[in-house]
Amino acid sequence: SLPATTVDPNLTASPITRGPDITPNAGGNSFNSTGWTTSVTLESTKYVTVTLTPNPTYALTLTQFTFDSQRSNSGPQTWSVRSSLDNFASDLATFQMVTGTNVYQDQVVNLAGVVTNVTNPVEFRIYAYNATTGGTFRVSDLKFYGSVNPSGPATSLSFVGNATTVAEDAATTSVQVSIANPDATNATTVDVVVTGGSATAGTDFTYTTQTLTFPAGSSANQTVTVNITDDTDIESDETITLSLQNASTGVVLGTSNFTVTITDNDTPPPVIPLYTIASVTTNDANGLPDSLGVNMRLRGIAHGINNRTTGYQFTLIDNTGGIGIFSNANIAGYTYAEGDSLEVTGTMAQFNGLAQLNLTAVQVINSGNPLFPATIVTTLSEASESELVRLANPVYIVDPTQWTGSGSGFTVNVSDGTNTYAMRITSATDLYAQSAPAGWFYLTGIGGQFDGSAPHTDGYQIAPRYASDLQLLPLVGFSATTQQINETAGTATLTLTIANPATAAFTVLVSATGGTATNGSDFTFTNQTVTFPANSTTSQTVTVNITDDTMVEGNETIIFTISNPSTTIGIGNTTQTLTIVDNDVNGMEEVLAGSLKLYPNPASSNVMVELGNNASATHI
Repeated sequence: SLPATTVDPNLTASPITRGPDITPNAGGNSFNSTGWTTSVTLESTKYVTVTLTPNPTYALTLTQFTFDSQRSNSGPQTWSVRSSLDNFASDLATFQMVTGTNVYQDQVVNLAGVVTNVTNPVEFRIYAYNATTGGTFRVSDLKFYGSVNPSGPATSLSFVGNATTVAEDAATTSVQVSIANPDATNATTVDVVVTGGSATAGTDFTYTTQTLTFPAGSSANQTVTVNITDDTDIESDETITLSLQNASTGVVLGTSNFTVTITDNDTPPPVIPLYTIASVTTNDANGLPDSLGVNMRLRGIAHGINNRTTGYQFTLIDNTGGIGIFSNANIAGYTYAEGDSLEVTGTMAQFNGLAQLNLTAVQVINSGNPLFPATIVTTLSEASESELVRLANPVYIVDPTQWTGSGSGFTVNVSDGTNTYAMRITSATDLYAQSAPAGWFYLTGIGGQFDGSAPHTDGYQIAPRYASDLQLLPLVGFSATTQQINETAGTATLTLTIANPATAAFTVLVSATGGTATNGSDFTFTNQTVTFPANSTTSQTVTVNITDDTMVEGNETIIFTISNPSTTIGIGNTTQTLTIVDNDVNGMEEVLAGSLKLYPNPASSNVMVELGNNASATHI
């Protein structure tokens, strides 16, 4: 140990001693030790220490502590100062070796506000650590600066209470700070600072650090005001933590933290239930949704085009069914795209029997999702409503004049030869401005309904989304339905045209299936298989051999038919009637006769001619 001296008779300083795990080492006029740790963190048993004890009825106030230190080349590289006031839990100061320097003088530890009016002993420890290989570390010239005064009641400041609760719409709340044992000659000050809480400054409240001043000798409370923001957010109760800081020298803080709790005054909206689409699109006896007027949330994949320039009209499909989505106004932040995965909120409604959700909110979950595959159907019904469907059989337009290209859309009847379907072309699709497709096609689209009268169990439609939803079939046909050829022509050519060429070659059969001409006598024709190459629009031809006989027989016809395509196609002019124009006429021919007899002779009208070399007779 090393004795210490004090200049105040009311303060006692203990000798300087070592912790239990360091070893004394010789050093003149200093307190030198070895055995320091090489760890980069201090060890709680390796230190030098001194204790200051005020005499009874006296209180110690310190402003700073200085000391000199010296390390050997392999000694500690870091040293820290701690005190018993917090049971040596935190550093009052930390010093780091400067490369090339082993001697350090007048190292300062600031104690202002740390040791104030303390009546109990205070121990200070200097911990040295981070030695290279152990080495030595010495301290000397330890000096403490401050005062020792008779211990009377110290001036203290405290919040009045430690918490309050305020409604969000209260606008402000006030918090008071009290003083005990006020200084009779000097004013006392303290800062009230926001140090924490869950509320957000500038959003939930506004407050700037305030300094309270207690006049000399005054015991009156001082007040700070916090401004509370009445927002419209649905949120839980939030808190603000106020703390007393930077009090005047010698002032003791009592209750130094205060919590303001802001209670939310906003009513949360009712929870809107989430349903599957199939569970809300069941119908009542009138063919209308039995959940009309219900507020709901639905999730699914967006299908089809948006049929509105302002607002939305599209179809939402989940793995249970589909439903129309409608809004006549845009919703901020959402631009429609097919394939969006959406959560939509709205009220169940209907339009001419079509179930639809009147949209009030939409949330995009993600984008670019694959669409549900089209369901193959032979009939349009409630089951196909708001579903992506494909007609099982190819169809053709029954009446092309229905393809008007006008209005908000138009309806065209299509048929597969047995069933007739209503195809709706909306103004938003690229089909709207195109000409009516010729021939047969497979049809894909969104099932719909337009039935304005109860019960709403009719008027089912299919609405293609794009021109590509009409898969046009190759269209083959005779170039004309009729043709004439003179009996002397020798041959006749039948021309077969094609539109919408196929991606693979295919064949059709051309047959002579009727007419008045006789195959083998008036013409010669064997049924022919005609091949159309892949991706070709070139017409194909077949040849008919015409017989030039001498028979007076009048014009005769042959009916040719296209049949037996090797793939599914459309056939335009399926038949062509070929007329053979006879070139033989009635009259006398030159003949050689052995004798000629006329009966009767003379004759007044018809006569009989008997040819002597011919057993037959001809009336002329």
